[in-house]
Amino acid sequence: MGGLYHGLQFAVTAIGGLAVGYWLDQRCLPSPLGTLGGLFLGAVLGMYIMVREMR
Repeated sequence: MGGLYHGLQFAVTAIGGLAVGYWLDQRCLPSPLGTLGGLFLGAVLGMYIMVREMR
């Protein structure tokens, strides 16, 4: 069950970053830079949290 929890936590963090990046694109950025950056930062943050909790 732990793997499911960590996978879901990673996915929620990555999708949250994607949503924030999309919101930034709609507000002030003319290109998909916010969406791609948000997805990347969300994935990195999700991976960091997952590795930290698995120790």
